This record gives sequence, C-alpha cells and structure tokens, in this order.
Amino acid sequence: MKDDPYASPRTDQAAPDFWSRVRQTFRLVVHIPDYDTYVRHLQANEPGKPVPTYEEFITICQERRFSNGYLIGKC
Repeated sequence: MKDDPYASPRTDQAAPDFWSRVRQTFRLVVHIPDYDTYVRHLQANEPGKPVPTYEEFITICQERRFSNGYLIGKC
C-alpha cells in the first residue's frame, strides 16, 4: 500500500508546505521578501557576507521600497 500512486498525501506533510507558500505569497504581495529564502540565497551566493537579523532584513526591505528613487503608486 505504501507505493500506491493514488494515495492521498499525508496532511502533516502537506499542510506546512501549503502554509509556507501562503505566507511567502502574502509577503511578496506586500513587498516583503521571504527572510528564509534570502538567507539561503546569501549562504549559497555570498558565503562570506554576514547574514542580517530578521529585524535588519525588514529595515533593509523598507528602505529599499520607500527610498526616493523607487516610485510605487505614484502618478
């Protein structure tokens, strides 16, 4: 029965993945990138660069979004 291709996925495995996707989508909608994804990106692409804390990450994102050069929602 373990190899049954028609068996429904276990809810204890499917639910965390679903909710993590929902959180990630919501954060992208409100222009806050996902911190865990950012950390993995830094570790993979810039291993010597220090990883900011979550609070520092949010500050960086907000500064980037609301800086004078970034026009969002302006006519």
